[in-house]
Amino acid sequence: MLSSGVFCAYPVSYLTPLVILCVTVLLLTLILSPDLRGYGFKDPFAYHAVFMVLGFGLFMPLGVLVYVMDFGRGFNSLYPSRESRRPLHGSLLLLSAICIVIGYLIAFTCHQNGCSPKHPAQNHLPFWEPPQNSPIARSAHVVIGLLAIIGVVLQTGLGLYKAVQYEKMKVRIFPWHGESEVRVLHDPPSPPLLD
Repeated sequence: MLSSGVFCAYPVSYLTPLVILCVTVLLLTLILSPDLRGYGFKDPFAYHAVFMVLGFGLFMPLGVLVYVMDFGRGFNSLYPSRESRRPLHGSLLLLSAICIVIGYLIAFTCHQNGCSPKHPAQNHLPFWEPPQNSPIARSAHVVIGLLAIIGVVLQTGLGLYKAVQYEKMKVRIFPWHGESEVRVLHDPPSPPLLD
């Protein structure tokens, strides 16, 4: 949805949630299938990846897209405006943040205590000093992951605060909250628009 209050309608917008769901199912299958060199259901560390895929790969994109895209007449009749989509947007992004924090806590607990023979106890902090037999990619994963989690928690906190303040005072605060996602989604030149 552009700032004018009109939803953006790309020809593929009807397929977007389906593609997101299919990619999520594929990733979860790869993670949980030992035959495909995944972790398997019995390895507790697998659920770090499961919750991160659900948070970052399913709920977060759907939470952003539900707020800005046209998904067809059926969906638009239930949620005709940005105002009506706000609770769904907030719920999906809150669910995303919860999954991401749970995923982080699983990884942290497994690294601290050891959760399986494949994942013995090893402190992944301080992340700037990788263990001797650990590739630099592991340290990069830790640093980028922590920065992403901090960003998600801050954005979620701001979104919740903004929603509470709007309910109390009916005044919009933090107009920049979420604007970066809208600009990225609407940078293509002159997309067709629907009311």
